[in-house]
Amino acid sequence: MRVGLLNVANVCFKTVRRKMKRSALLLFAFVASAPSGSALIINAYDLDSHERFSNDAGFIGNPHDWSGISGSCRATMVSDRFFLSSNHAHPGVGGNISFFHTNDSGGTSETHQIAAGARIRNTDLWLGRLDTSVSSFVKKYSVPNISSTNVIGTEVLVVGRNNNAEAPSPNNLFGRNVVDDFFADITISGEEAGTGVGDIILYDFDTGAGGLGTDESRVQGGDSGSPVFAIANGDPAMLGIHWLLASEDGVFSSGDTFISSYISDINTEMAGFGESLTVVSVPEPSAALRFSTLALAGLCRRTRRRVSGRTLL
Repeated sequence: MRVGLLNVANVCFKTVRRKMKRSALLLFAFVASAPSGSALIINAYDLDSHERFSNDAGFIGNPHDWSGISGSCRATMVSDRFFLSSNHAHPGVGGNISFFHTNDSGGTSETHQIAAGARIRNTDLWLGRLDTSVSSFVKKYSVPNISSTNVIGTEVLVVGRNNNAEAPSPNNLFGRNVVDDFFADITISGEEAGTGVGDIILYDFDTGAGGLGTDESRVQGGDSGSPVFAIANGDPAMLGIHWLLASEDGVFSSGDTFISSYISDINTEMAGFGESLTVVSVPEPSAALRFSTLALAGLCRRTRRRVSGRTLL
């Protein structure tokens, strides 16, 4: 697998530790801050269906609450004062971020200053802290406690920027995809921002048979720091934060830092302020379900190893 590099120098190669069917050697690049005009790519983009602030009944994110995603997409609340973003593209300390209570950008919003932030280990995760707590009208998202094996096949909602001509301001663009793979300890090395070591989930951009049709999506430059969600117990739970973009044989794949790998690290940073993540326990599938999933994988391949999409139970 090759990954197109975006503003990264002296990129190092690292063999993924586990045996892969896809390719033994991966070259990864972070999704950097992009030129204007960059936006989340959706197979068949429709303003009303895919843009949160179109405030349309047909929006694919309905009926869930997205008030905890900032207008810039690069800050997603996980507690009263803490949010997650990417280390290489987080909003700056001392700056302000705004949250809109509904999908109506003309409705009520609130703005908070970023007081501090910390990188999580040597990953591309960045935990920001606001100077004051957000109100009860701003959603705080849970994080699923799900294994790297069981996350494969999970259907996700992918969030990014909308720079299409008719895009509103602010904007939160939503697409869909299915997790294809998990890779441990991926290394990015270079002279610019985006370096790090971390666990990632990867999801392919499959626009043909086996994809998710009009909603199929992938990240590109400018989407860094935005979240990806699964639906756990009927509620959005944040699985990852956009970090990188990969390609193999002309197929693009989005790579997000896998938050579940770093729950204890994040909680350690938050503990001094009396806050912690809300962790959603996801039941391990039964042996019969595992067998069924493996069987589906053989029948429902998306470009390489795609099992049929599912949401977290």
